[in-house]
Amino acid sequence: MRTATAPPETWVARWKRRSVTIPIALMLGSTIPIIAIGLLPVWFLTDIFVGRRFGITRTAIAFSGYGVIEVLGLVMCLLVWIATLGQEARALRVAYLLQAYWTYAIYRMSLFLFSCRVVVDRPYFVGDPNHIPPTITFIRHVSVFDGMLPSCLIGVPYPVRQRYVAKAELIKDPIFDIVGQRIPSLFVHRGAGIKEELDAMRALAAGLFDNDGLVIYPEGTRFTEDRRARLIERLRAEGDQERLASAMRLTTVMPLKLGGAIAVLEANPRADVVFCTHAGLEKIRSIRQVLKGKLVGVEIHVRFDRTPARDVPKDPEARKAWLTKQWEAVDAFVVAQNKNT
Repeated sequence: MRTATAPPETWVARWKRRSVTIPIALMLGSTIPIIAIGLLPVWFLTDIFVGRRFGITRTAIAFSGYGVIEVLGLVMCLLVWIATLGQEARALRVAYLLQAYWTYAIYRMSLFLFSCRVVVDRPYFVGDPNHIPPTITFIRHVSVFDGMLPSCLIGVPYPVRQRYVAKAELIKDPIFDIVGQRIPSLFVHRGAGIKEELDAMRALAAGLFDNDGLVIYPEGTRFTEDRRARLIERLRAEGDQERLASAMRLTTVMPLKLGGAIAVLEANPRADVVFCTHAGLEKIRSIRQVLKGKLVGVEIHVRFDRTPARDVPKDPEARKAWLTKQWEAVDAFVVAQNKNT
């Protein structure tokens, strides 16, 4: 399957967007490092004055590094396009690698600058890495930083061809746009039709084979306390007692959007299912919190819970109950981990 958007996007619309985003990314990536370095003494003195663990200084350097990595990534995209012209299979292999290692460069830079540590409590796969079953991974979404975890903890250490279901806002970044749309993925626009979105997700999942992976953020949005409270009030007003009870039990995640989760499992009954749980990023939900130094010294715990395809319930009601139970286990891990921190 080729990359898709829901609703579908024309070739003209795609290149009209890129004609704007690519020059802007090149300009900002080239100028921000110069400006940030020139103002470094100002950031440093401000941090000393406000006592924010040098959050402003670290963030300024991080933005500079991101700009440099973005420009290098765009140059690599051009070189890869030239080197693989007319070689579709080779271009796809290189696109997977470029996507994973571009993200990994940002990830390693961020860990270093903010003195963070990632601890993998349970690995993605145990066994021969060259024979990993097709895998659908569900991951919680609480921060802009958790978007890097699948690439860096799956795509880099394992030879897995990772595809994604993600929000279409990401393609405003030209690297996501160019590389992300070369590999099979789905970028969903807000307000997209449910049927076309589910059909695209089914097609994406059906094409998974050994050493293929699909990553989905099944909550459909980033978790916040306010969003959870609004959802609970809406479910209470609608009288949906079953979903209300489930939402009330969850305190660190949004309830699963079962339609998408069930659609991908039905589309590929050969796929293992992994729930990726992480704890430690709950307090870093905006750039303001990063500037305040909340990210400095954070220890992030990540756990992958794999269920073989043969153990995933096939009965629709049993599968629904199983998904709900697994997601409650994700919530329980985060609660327990935060208590221990």
